Amino acid sequence: MNVKGNLFTKWVRIEPLYNEYNYDTRLQQHNSSYMNLHYPISKNQEQYSRLPLFFYVEYNGKFFSGWQKQKNSLSVSQAIAEKFQIFFQDNAIVVYGASRTDSGVHACRQAAIVYLSCEDHEKIMKSPSLAQKLLTAVNSMLRGRIRILALAEVAPDFYIRSASKSKSYIYFLSSSLFSSPFHQHIWELSGKFDFKKFEQLIHLFKGKHDFFHFAKHISLAGKNSERTITSVRLVRKGEVRIVLFRGNGFLHHQIRMMVGTCVQIAKNYTFEEGANILQSLLQRKDDSFARFTAPAHALFLHRVHLTRSSLLQMRWLVK
Repeated sequence: MNVKGNLFTKWVRIEPLYNEYNYDTRLQQHNSSYMNLHYPISKNQEQYSRLPLFFYVEYNGKFFSGWQKQKNSLSVSQAIAEKFQIFFQDNAIVVYGASRTDSGVHACRQAAIVYLSCEDHEKIMKSPSLAQKLLTAVNSMLRGRIRILALAEVAPDFYIRSASKSKSYIYFLSSSLFSSPFHQHIWELSGKFDFKKFEQLIHLFKGKHDFFHFAKHISLAGKNSERTITSVRLVRKGEVRIVLFRGNGFLHHQIRMMVGTCVQIAKNYTFEEGANILQSLLQRKDDSFARFTAPAHALFLHRVHLTRSSLLQMRWLVK
C-alpha cells in the first residue's frame, strides 16, 4: 500500500513536506524491542473499559458534513464509526481525529483512533490476519469515499490530540482560461490573476500571529486565537497553483479565510496596500476590511505530523 500518493495529491505529484511514514519505519528498525511492542490486557489496564486502535485515513469531503459528528447529517467520523460497529457488532464504538475538517474539506492523511472493547482489541492485536480482514471489510463498506490506510497498536493512554505536533494543509487554485477536468478539487479564479502578488501576501502569515479575524467567530468563544504557521509555500504544477501551509494548529475556517482574503486583496490592491491591510487584521487594529472565505472543495488536510514519542509507541499492524 502506498501512503504517499493518494487522491488528488497523486495527480499533482506533490512532494511531502517530509516523509513521516518512512520515518516511522526507520524508528522501528533502530529499536528492536519496539518491533515486538505489545500492550496485553493486564492488571495495569483494568482501569480501561476500552482501548484505542490508531489508524490513518483519507476521504473525499464532498459527501460529508465535516469530520465531527453532526445531529442531522453524516460526518466522516460517524461514517467510519458505523462501519467499525457493524464489523464488531458493537454500537458503543467511537472515533476521534487529530483534526476537525470542515464540511466539504478533504483529507489525504488524517490521524485518528477508534476505541474498541478490550476483548475485540486483544483479538486484533494477536492476529495480523484479522487486522487485515478488518481494514478490508471496513474499506469495502465505505465504498471509496473514505479509505483506511493503515492500522497500528498504541498504548492504552494514547491521546490523539496531544500526539499531534503540527498539521499541514494544501489548497488548489487556477486561473486558466479553460476549466480543468479536476475542477471539483480546484478553486478556478475568473480572469487573469497575479499569483506573484498572491504569493507575497500569503507569506505574511508565516510566524506567530493572532488570527482572530481569520476565523469563524462563533467558534472562538473563550478560545485563544494565536497560532504559529511554520511554513508557507506556493508550488506550480502546470496551470494549477498549490498553497501549502504547516502550523501547530488552525482555527475554524482559518486557511480558507487566509486564502480567500489574499485572493481578494491581490485582485484589488497593490502589494503595499494589501500588506498594510493584513498587518492591521493580524494586529487586531482594524476589522473594517471584509474578509472572504475561499470555497471548501479545494482544501485538503495534507497530513497530521505526530510527535516522536507517540511514533515510538506504535506497532504497525497493517500498512
